[in-house]
Amino acid sequence: MTHILDQVKRRHLLMNLAAFPVILVAAIASAWVAQALADRVFDLSWNARCALLVIDSIGVLWLLARFVLRPWQQRLDRIGAALLVERGIPEFRTALISAVELAAPTAEPPPQSRYLVERMVAEVAALATQSNVVARVIRTDGFKKLVARMSAPVAVALLLFGICQPTSGLLVRRILLSRDAFPAKTSVADITRDVRVDEGGEAILAARATGEIPADGRLVVTHQGRPPEIIPVTPTTAGAADFTQSVKNIRESFSYHFELNDGVGLEHNVMVRFPPSPKTLHFVEVPPAYTKLPRLELSPTSLKLLEGSTLHIDGTASKDLRGGQVRINGVENPVQLTVDFSDQKQFSVNIPVPGSGWKSLSLHLEGADGDGSVGDPEYPIELRRDRPPTVTLTQPKDEIVTVIANDTVQIGFEANDDFELVSANMFYRVYRLLPDGGTEESGAGRIALKVPLGQREWKHAFPWNLALLVPPVTTGYDIIIWIEATDNNGIAPATGRSAERTIRVISEQEKRLELLDLLGRKAAEIEQLYDQQRAINSHMETATP
Repeated sequence: MTHILDQVKRRHLLMNLAAFPVILVAAIASAWVAQALADRVFDLSWNARCALLVIDSIGVLWLLARFVLRPWQQRLDRIGAALLVERGIPEFRTALISAVELAAPTAEPPPQSRYLVERMVAEVAALATQSNVVARVIRTDGFKKLVARMSAPVAVALLLFGICQPTSGLLVRRILLSRDAFPAKTSVADITRDVRVDEGGEAILAARATGEIPADGRLVVTHQGRPPEIIPVTPTTAGAADFTQSVKNIRESFSYHFELNDGVGLEHNVMVRFPPSPKTLHFVEVPPAYTKLPRLELSPTSLKLLEGSTLHIDGTASKDLRGGQVRINGVENPVQLTVDFSDQKQFSVNIPVPGSGWKSLSLHLEGADGDGSVGDPEYPIELRRDRPPTVTLTQPKDEIVTVIANDTVQIGFEANDDFELVSANMFYRVYRLLPDGGTEESGAGRIALKVPLGQREWKHAFPWNLALLVPPVTTGYDIIIWIEATDNNGIAPATGRSAERTIRVISEQEKRLELLDLLGRKAAEIEQLYDQQRAINSHMETATP
């Protein structure tokens, strides 16, 4: 009999415990369907999903306490099992509980009643064996009904899980606190990814929308240590899927991503390169020694260079250099810069200045890591040449003057130069009159004139005695004279020449006639001036009231 009661106890406990997994599965299915629906509609945050999962865990613990711990603590003993049997099988009435109590090891029936007790227990045991107690008392109908009721939410959950694939798998992962996001209606395909630009340059950032094409979007730019900057973007053309934004004058690196409708692109970086650039720059003209001029620092915007001088360029760069070039517009080959390798930011170069060909120059720097300067400015150049001296004859003033033989002629001139005059000479050629009326050269010569040292402007006059000419000059001869002056150009000395004057030798009678004619013309001019003055006076007297 005791083994039958023990079977009742075990089966009663198992039936109570079996309800836990059934209810647990149904509760989880119902809760997760509700949470998945809310997550899909409202796109719950991670914190909200975490709070719901905590509530789920609390519910599981409550079910565990209600359907496992409590049944275990309240499990039946043999007396309880006997009472359960008696309620389920009325035939036993109170015989079963009495038999259990009398058969207990602690029970000591009186000796005169032992036989009766043993007989009663044997009869009860036989009845229990014949009555199939375990199956009749511990029925499975209620458990089956529970399973049937609880299978409905599970079936609904499994049906929805199958229909909503692949989103259902994502929803389950999100319930379990995955950070996976829902697939967006719009997908963002990045056209530009990581970009490198030079400092101050421009980056054109672009992305393409697929799926639902929005009318506009956002470019989110994030600089380190600052809040994100939102830049509205629109398609390149109406209805197009490509979104482009130009970011100009970039001075520091930043990250960016596109947000188009509910789609979010990947994060990419715009990295700024800092190419070398001149921090300080000096242009110095070193004039030729013969000019006796000092070194002159020039403005980069006004490079006026003298032919034969040396252009010295030096400066410092914004970063270490490995080389560089001076590119001269008008010269085929660039001039290499010299880098000071004790301080690789220092550079210099010396360039001889020609007389022509240069139009402008620019400096291109090459960084130690191989990057080159960008946007190299052009500096215009004006080349100056050492002009030859200018010489002007001041005496004689007229192009042709007449003298008599062995007369003295006054010669005067002015000479000017950029820097210094070193020599001057008067040249002459003598022509004699031939019987047929023509002329031929009968002599030539040069008279050296001593120029004072350091003169840039020199005025000089001297008398020239024609009687000293050899062979002698007589009536009918012409003498052509001019002055030449030479400068101190140490590279290619230049000579300036004055206009020519003709000295014509005539007879004394011709000279007298010439002077008389000149006096007559002067007298006529004086008479004309007198008549003009008399007319003016007469007009003034008439006009006076």
